[in-house]
Amino acid sequence: MRIVIDTNVLVSAMLTPGGNAWRVLLSVFSGLNLILLDERIISEYQEVLKRAKFRLDPVDVIRLCEFLWDNGELIVSSGIDVELPDANDLPFAEVAVSGCADYLITGNTRHFPTVLKREHNLAIVTPAQFLQLAK
Repeated sequence: MRIVIDTNVLVSAMLTPGGNAWRVLLSVFSGLNLILLDERIISEYQEVLKRAKFRLDPVDVIRLCEFLWDNGELIVSSGIDVELPDANDLPFAEVAVSGCADYLITGNTRHFPTVLKREHNLAIVTPAQFLQLAK
């Protein structure tokens, strides 16, 4: 499946090995699912994961981002006419719509209004919901 992973899911995966977010990330590592991204998304991943409060090894962050960049599909996204509660989430919605993602996986589904599903046929799910649907 073609998926977009919100940064909060990646943070959760790195902080909680074995959890639902980790299992979503493992599905990308194994090639079961294809992550869609662009330069804005990978930059956000790097910036957020390197924050001192998470105490992640910077080398692990670089390796993870390089893996995602090398093994994901780079999407040249078109702008979409949607207003989101957090403007920083717009790249994820744009990449998901432009890349015909099957799912946008986020821990903050309320940040992505139902207009995305209705007008763009985009499924917005939590990691737990994704794992249930992907069975």
